[in-house]
Amino acid sequence: MWDAWDLAVDQCLTQLPELNAPVQPGAAPYEYKHSTFFEEQLSAFESWLEFRSTDLDKPPEQLPVVLQVLLSHVHRVRALVLLSRYLDLGPRAVNLALSIGIFPYVLKLLQSPAQELKPVLVFIWARIMSVDAANVRQELIRDNSFAYFIHILIPNTPDEIGIGTINMSEHRAMCAFIIALFCRGFKLGQQKCMSSDIINACLTNMIDPENPLLRQWSCLCLSQLWDLNVDGKWHAVKGNVFDELCELLQDPIPEVRTSCIIALTTFLGVGDSKEVPEELREQEIKLAVNMLALSTDVSSLVRREVVVFFSRFVKQYLNCFLVSAYINLQEEAESLDVRVSPAIHGKSPAEGTVFSNSWKLLVSLSADPFPEVAEYAQIVVDYVLESLHETVLKTYVETIEQSVIENTNSSSQPQVTPAHRSDDRSQLSRTLTSSPAAESRFATTIKRSVSFAASLRQYAWGDNSTTTQYPYTSYTQNSVSSIPYGTDKKPPTARYKSKKEEDRKLPLASGFFDWATEYFQEPQMRHSDIDEPGSERYIERLWRKNRNEKIMGETQLQKDLSLQGSWHSLFRGFNNVTQPTRLIFAQFEPHLAVVDDRDGVTVWDWSKNKKLNRFCNSNPVNTKITEAKFLNEDDTPLLLTGSSEGIVRIYKRYESNESIELTCAWRALTDLLPAQKNSGLIADWQQSRGNLLVGGDVRVIRVWDAPRELCVNDIPARSGSPVTSLTSDQVAGNIIIAGFGDGAVRVYDRRLNQYSSMVKSWKTHQSWVLNARMQRGGARELVTGSVDGTVCLWDIRLDKPIDHYQAHVNGMSAVDVHEHAPIIATGASNVNLWSTLGTSVSSIKTSGSYMLGPTRTSHVSDLSFHPHRMLLAVNNKFDAHIGIFKCDSHY
Repeated sequence: MWDAWDLAVDQCLTQLPELNAPVQPGAAPYEYKHSTFFEEQLSAFESWLEFRSTDLDKPPEQLPVVLQVLLSHVHRVRALVLLSRYLDLGPRAVNLALSIGIFPYVLKLLQSPAQELKPVLVFIWARIMSVDAANVRQELIRDNSFAYFIHILIPNTPDEIGIGTINMSEHRAMCAFIIALFCRGFKLGQQKCMSSDIINACLTNMIDPENPLLRQWSCLCLSQLWDLNVDGKWHAVKGNVFDELCELLQDPIPEVRTSCIIALTTFLGVGDSKEVPEELREQEIKLAVNMLALSTDVSSLVRREVVVFFSRFVKQYLNCFLVSAYINLQEEAESLDVRVSPAIHGKSPAEGTVFSNSWKLLVSLSADPFPEVAEYAQIVVDYVLESLHETVLKTYVETIEQSVIENTNSSSQPQVTPAHRSDDRSQLSRTLTSSPAAESRFATTIKRSVSFAASLRQYAWGDNSTTTQYPYTSYTQNSVSSIPYGTDKKPPTARYKSKKEEDRKLPLASGFFDWATEYFQEPQMRHSDIDEPGSERYIERLWRKNRNEKIMGETQLQKDLSLQGSWHSLFRGFNNVTQPTRLIFAQFEPHLAVVDDRDGVTVWDWSKNKKLNRFCNSNPVNTKITEAKFLNEDDTPLLLTGSSEGIVRIYKRYESNESIELTCAWRALTDLLPAQKNSGLIADWQQSRGNLLVGGDVRVIRVWDAPRELCVNDIPARSGSPVTSLTSDQVAGNIIIAGFGDGAVRVYDRRLNQYSSMVKSWKTHQSWVLNARMQRGGARELVTGSVDGTVCLWDIRLDKPIDHYQAHVNGMSAVDVHEHAPIIATGASNVNLWSTLGTSVSSIKTSGSYMLGPTRTSHVSDLSFHPHRMLLAVNNKFDAHIGIFKCDSHY
């Protein structure tokens, strides 16, 4: 650096003699040659950004020169662009730039009217605020520098604010982010911004359909404007802000819905004032009513923020919740006490109020399938129950508690219904007293119901259950073991740690704002690693793509082999320990997922005959896993499970015991209908559309949009029987086929109105439909099979099956069709193989052939083809062993 400076000075000094020399007659005066030092340093800095940008131990030596160049009109724009690229490297780069004195330069530039500087200055300030907002807010007050960003945030034409064809919405989102951090916990900043038209600006930006980031930060900006600011709340009430905010609760982007909830949450409460004005009280109750509908949102982010909202609502209206909890407690005692006369079961005066409904919602969410949401809700429930003990009703509450506990403990485990569902609870580290004994009780694992009685037992007694690892209990002569619910490892969720005792106070704190801020600390000017050629993730994705194509190319040639080869070759066999009920092959990974008859999921590497992982699905006692699917198999696969209480859970890195994570869990089905025989939750995944079709013991087929985390359609099933199987067209995804418990098979077209979407109804089967499967390849044959042994082949355009035959005389327990090859497998006491034309191909006797137990007559529990390879996994009832048969080219 100093050598370059010496050279530049020398070049300037060597021109002095000629500059001072007299001009000869007729000769042109000497023209001074400007130094290229600053241009060269900018070029050197650009090269550093290109090739050494990972070296952030110290600032690059050209950075101080770049700051000096900011004072020059000639090189200012280029210097700002390079500086923005440097700050885009992350918080460490921002701190290094601040440490050498960048702040006074970029602060002074906010006074510049130059239009071309606005986009890059907004970007630079967004990076600075994301790292050091608390220390720079006071400086923005001086000379009203913050107004620079408000002027851009207020919607105008691009020409008026000088950004032109640059992405206007993105820069407004950055301005909303800057203003949000400027106002966060800073009353003077809130007061300064309220004097402008910023609320209307945010409301206008909230309806921008193109940029969810702008909608998100417009909501978060509003949340910080009126947080603990009474004047801001009155501005919001007078401006009718909340009608538009409540409409945004249905936004297709979960982060926007979450941000909207935060804006409504910060409106609750009036700071230090103990009396809530009537007008604000009415508005807060309206907000609570709107929030009730979000309790079934797919996104755990949304559900968690709903609980945070109600934690403030409970704190604000605690007396109303104490009444609701007490009345609910009485109702619970009456429902459990058989000695109580039914005549006293009248409707409670609190029934149907927003406080009663909110209390029931919180009790329900305390058993949410996502651990973080459940813990948040449990903290709020515990707070209300503890407060109830501090009222004049304490004696009555303790009497009712004792009655509830005695009746609950004396009764047997209740059957799971929509009103009362059990749930395995994870670690709870709540301490209501300071005694070590209480700490020990509350830190153990509990099993409890969604009912109020279970929440009461958790409060009154803590958990007196044990975490002892129960021994496996063998209940058949084929060595099938019964493992108690909740025994295996429960997959954790990302970024979540149980709250410390000092944080378990109301109102609960939301961490979403800080999480959302991290977006502006991440690089935005370069491709992500997965899209950057040469990066590890890019190479991994490319390798996976080539491997998948190779597998598909090799297996396409084996279609004829499925009908001409021998299926008698036992390729692999392993002991699952517990009774398998579902077998699912992954398309490209050598994985076989095995679901047992309780809550266990085991993942096997069938190519190595090796168990990779076993984990607990956390479905409640007396429920079971009824569905399992692999998702996103073209890239990094995910494993989905559905259980009979209507819960869907999705896991990533499911094959690793150390790194498995629960990424998503929600209640996909509600209002489950009781029946003599239940199908549980049945699902089909449409990879092309990112849609999950869900049916079961309900009267609808529900369509969930995975990217948007929303229910997009409820298709009436138009049947009183449960849905037992779902399949769909995997190309366009418009045609849905469902099998039912009464033997009916119905076809639905999503392009039609939901009430007229059923286009076919076939009733050839006379009993429970075991499986309905539309092939992905071939001629897209639709195959259905029922318990009575009948198999039908369909053309969905016709009113009758193309062919049907009796696969088994004495009933059938399983049926599957290969996704690409023309082969069907049916299972009873043995496995029969058929072509899709209805001709018999082969028969495999499974009992005693690969089971390690004694030879006995046993029906097949489940069978499953590999999606591409000529492999068939089979398991028998009352047997933990699984066999994989391979089709060979010779007998």
